Amino acid sequence: MDVPAGLDGADPGIRLVTSLLDDEDVAVRGGAFAALVSNRNDITGVLTECLGSPSSGTRACAVLILANRGEGGAVPQIARLEGDPSPAVRECVAGAIGYLGARDRQDVLVRLLADLHIGVRKGAARAVLELGIRTESSGVKGGDAEMEGLLREMNSMQ
Repeated sequence: MDVPAGLDGADPGIRLVTSLLDDEDVAVRGGAFAALVSNRNDITGVLTECLGSPSSGTRACAVLILANRGEGGAVPQIARLEGDPSPAVRECVAGAIGYLGARDRQDVLVRLLADLHIGVRKGAARAVLELGIRTESSGVKGGDAEMEGLLREMNSMQ
């Protein structure tokens, strides 16, 4: 997908590109994702608006794009999605907190370690390990070999 270079954060073109994050065609979604990650303008405001989208795919992509752009200032808005109804969004939240090095949001990660969805728990465990956070993991559920390995790693940090 060709996206015009130099789109400004206030430019309606950015909103058009963000609307493509929910397109049915994976190539279109991927092109929009890549264009937004690589855009050199300040589009943080538009991306944080996407965190409130009715589309879980758009919310998840916005979290990942903000993380990939290194937008640490967006962590408070990202962390608010810890209770999102979509497990994919919650997993992205955990990954973004770890990727952005947001040690001050370990409370979110600890809560996500108890999530009912194993993918969310794995994402939170990886973020905890990435940040080197010590946490009481006795209430954390396993569920598969990978999660059990992550829990062993976490316990060895204690």
